[in-house]
Amino acid sequence: MLLAFVVYFSLILLAEIPVLKINLKPYPGLWENRAVINKIQLWLPLILIAIILGFRDGVGVDFYSYRFLYLYQDQPDTFSEVPEFGFKAVYQLLNLIGLPFPVALSVINIIAFYSIYSGIRDYKGKIWIILFLFLTGQLFYFLNITRQGLALFVLVCALNEYCKHNIWKFVILVGIAYSFHFSSILFLIVPLLPKFKAILNFRFIIILSILIFSIFGSVIFGYIVNGIVEIMNHTHYARYGTLLFSWEMETGSGIGALLQPLSAILVFVNLRGFRKYYKYRYDLLLLIYLTGTLMSLTFGNSLLLSRIVFLFISFQFIVFGLFINYLLSNNKILYHIEAYFFLFLYFSYYIGMILLHNNGCSPYKFCF
Repeated sequence: MLLAFVVYFSLILLAEIPVLKINLKPYPGLWENRAVINKIQLWLPLILIAIILGFRDGVGVDFYSYRFLYLYQDQPDTFSEVPEFGFKAVYQLLNLIGLPFPVALSVINIIAFYSIYSGIRDYKGKIWIILFLFLTGQLFYFLNITRQGLALFVLVCALNEYCKHNIWKFVILVGIAYSFHFSSILFLIVPLLPKFKAILNFRFIIILSILIFSIFGSVIFGYIVNGIVEIMNHTHYARYGTLLFSWEMETGSGIGALLQPLSAILVFVNLRGFRKYYKYRYDLLLLIYLTGTLMSLTFGNSLLLSRIVFLFISFQFIVFGLFINYLLSNNKILYHIEAYFFLFLYFSYYIGMILLHNNGCSPYKFCF
């Protein structure tokens, strides 16, 4: 277990290096200009992170499934449970080149983390955003549901392009994410969300909704599903009806169950100041987060629907990073206390996930 703590906290430190402002002076013969320094600052820690995660052994609930897919591609029906053509193509290409599985996994990790850094490069508070990438458990989800985790990180890039009005790049990146996990196609509804931007002017309604969904979400879900199942029973999709009532292996409890609504309430209590500070630049991101929060509180633990929830709620790591950056930029002591309390909660959550082997993340073992 000690190795797991060393690895996961070292990964945080390594991941922060590319977003830190390091004032290194050009050194003749080693680095000649700022551009070279920036590349070293990005790629050296990125490669180290990729290797540390790539050379793991048995870490992640689905680790052995992904290893089987890679090592036994020549067997019939190996990819029968993996319909996504993009992920399949990457796996087959890396296998065709002859890369050992740990090296191939490292390459996938490089793609994933490079996508993250590319996607957040225009955000303020990047140090906090990267921190919450870990503290919210996104890394542990990636180690388990690698295909959808990879798709999510591509969607981070897609959102950044949409915010810059590069619509075609947005569509192309959503298409790439779709090739890694089919649920990503739902991200095409993002351009419709600004039509509901007016809801952000009513934080009381938002907070009340979060409280109602926190308490009665499962009841609401039950009524909705009963209606859906009744309809599905009369079609050839009847077998999927039971999956709506099936739950994920890890439904969350204790601090994890309380943290999501509490975090959302803290964010939206400060909604007015947050929006003004960032000049309403991140309203779309807030709408994505709000959508994901309400969905998660309603049917986040459904085996079938959790993949849809994951698509939206996962953007919380960016929202939380921006939120802490906003709080600490304010000179009032109460804002700082709130920020430190928020950080304390999530550091506790991160430690708890490691101790409780969240998504098979611990104990940590290397393959050598």
